[in-house]
Amino acid sequence: MNVGKDILEENGDRCPCCGRYVNREPIDVYCRKKDLAFLGSGVPLYFGFIEGILVLNLILFVTSGEYNLITNWYLGTDCHPV
Repeated sequence: MNVGKDILEENGDRCPCCGRYVNREPIDVYCRKKDLAFLGSGVPLYFGFIEGILVLNLILFVTSGEYNLITNWYLGTDCHPV
């Protein structure tokens, strides 16, 4: 079964077990999160969560990761062998 919004046809093919339409509109890869709301309320929330995690990781890398990379590059030879 394809995932997508139902194409409303009078004589469209239906699934014998659940009675839903078999032919559905394809979902665009670059669609808005609101357009996925017909799949359930958790789907847009999940993609919003993923976006938030990516932004948070980017902020963490820019603030602390870049500082650590620079200081380890220039001051990384300060350790003495034991």
